[in-house]
Amino acid sequence: MKASFKELSAYRGAQILNNTPHSRHIYIDRGSKVLGVAHIDSVQPHLGTRITTGKILSSTVDDRIGVYMLLYGLPYLGIYPDVLLTDNEEIGRSTAQFFEPTKDYNWMFQFDRTGSDVVCYQYGTEKLIGALGECGMVVGEGIWSDISYMEYMGCAGFNVGCGMHRYHEIDAYVDINELTLQSALFRYFWTFYQHERFDWDPLMAYDDSNDWLWVDDTLMPDDMSHETCDYCGVWDYSKAMNRYLDSNLCDGCHDWFGSLQGA
Repeated sequence: MKASFKELSAYRGAQILNNTPHSRHIYIDRGSKVLGVAHIDSVQPHLGTRITTGKILSSTVDDRIGVYMLLYGLPYLGIYPDVLLTDNEEIGRSTAQFFEPTKDYNWMFQFDRTGSDVVCYQYGTEKLIGALGECGMVVGEGIWSDISYMEYMGCAGFNVGCGMHRYHEIDAYVDINELTLQSALFRYFWTFYQHERFDWDPLMAYDDSNDWLWVDDTLMPDDMSHETCDYCGVWDYSKAMNRYLDSNLCDGCHDWFGSLQGA
């Protein structure tokens, strides 16, 4: 629950891509057609990890439990997806948006969800929801996580509830029974659908009847104030972007250029 970006980058086969503060991510190619995604940042500082009866207690379970599942938990079950580890998800600027895949994926997923349901975000096609239901997964509703930034992948995705509770609090924990159940259901889905492609075309997914809109070719919730960074193109939920050299810059680019200027 504590490993740093540097420590995770030392994992076997890991590649650091776009190694700047606002765009860095780690990619592990295991030869799979399915991509697992998790973010390494958290709201709370790491204050240790304890395992008690039925619980894993750690202030950084969100989303270090997802990182653990991709690197260790799922391989223990014989499941080896490709892996994308991102940063800055908790501040609304996931570096998942800077990932440039070198192959097509059938679908993508995360273990970055409270409780024991599954959410598809904008990717809730009839085919995907039906497949998840057939495997015993309960499909709920969510707002966003890393995969919400990844429509450019051309495939659908979903986020698996992994028993997290009080996930942004100091006393956050994972319910081991819920995690075990969700892992079993995911393994069932993997067995039947790892070679099945779930296509995603954002252009035919939403219209004026939905709470989404297009801004600079990026799908955005329409109830959040936002602007787009002039340098990296990332969208930002803040009401006003940083002003620097007469440009709109996100916090990451602002800090990056400031460090170059000795500011």
